Amino acid sequence: MDRLEASLDGETFVTVLPTFNSAGNFVLAQGDLEFIRGSRLSDGSYTLQLRAVDTAERVSAIEQLTLP
Repeated sequence: MDRLEASLDGETFVTVLPTFNSAGNFVLAQGDLEFIRGSRLSDGSYTLQLRAVDTAERVSAIEQLTLP
């Protein structure tokens, strides 16, 4: 994986730079989600989509999560 991209509620995908731990897990904090959205988050639920892109620009399948 060259980069991780994320989108909230179907908006444009942006590159995110989370910190991965030794097990390969990561956390996106509220500030990260606001960066992805492009504005502050209000109360409500959101759909987060994640995809990986490699150096040859091949894009993985999209993983989708609903955030409360």
